[in-house]
Amino acid sequence: MRHVHGWRRALRWVQAFFAIVLSLVLFVIAAAALVLKTAWGRELVRTQVQARLDDTFVGGATLGGVHGNPLSELVLDNLVINGPDKQPAIAIKELRVKLPLMPLISHQLRVDEVIANDVDVILKRQAPGGYQIAHLPKPGPKSTWNIALPNVQVHRGHVKMDTGKEWIDLDNLELYVDSSMPFGGPVDASVSLAASYRQKQAPIAVG
Repeated sequence: MRHVHGWRRALRWVQAFFAIVLSLVLFVIAAAALVLKTAWGRELVRTQVQARLDDTFVGGATLGGVHGNPLSELVLDNLVINGPDKQPAIAIKELRVKLPLMPLISHQLRVDEVIANDVDVILKRQAPGGYQIAHLPKPGPKSTWNIALPNVQVHRGHVKMDTGKEWIDLDNLELYVDSSMPFGGPVDASVSLAASYRQKQAPIAVG
């Protein structure tokens, strides 16, 4: 069994990504429960969510569809976030979100459950160092929200990573995260990860 180092940095990327996407989506669809019942309404919400995502990420974003009920479970289809090179950095075939809306009133965002199915992540390096994925959002003011993500799940994931010497692939990735990000405070999180290291034909695990 191989243990992957640097998982705390990867976890921060996961938390930041989901927090940004979910906060943007929720503001757009908070009053859209009735609109989402029609094809016209779903397309309207999709274009508004995509526009906000596109304005937030340096490489832009696309969203295939939005359906479900924002008061119970919302589903986003074919979400793609591009890197600074305008190429896909994160692609999620299906993102399912369950949340209560009341905490949105007082800068409290608690998402009861986030399930991302069929996820593809490409970790490209950029000069003078580091990974492009750390620079996906456009520069802006720091968030003043308290964010709780008690049940984040990633199923059937694939990560392709440039180590600086070679490209490696992590297949069949399964990730479980329980985290809280208080405004002005430290991140508290637990994580469990399992995947298969393709080039070494070996399992890896964290947590």
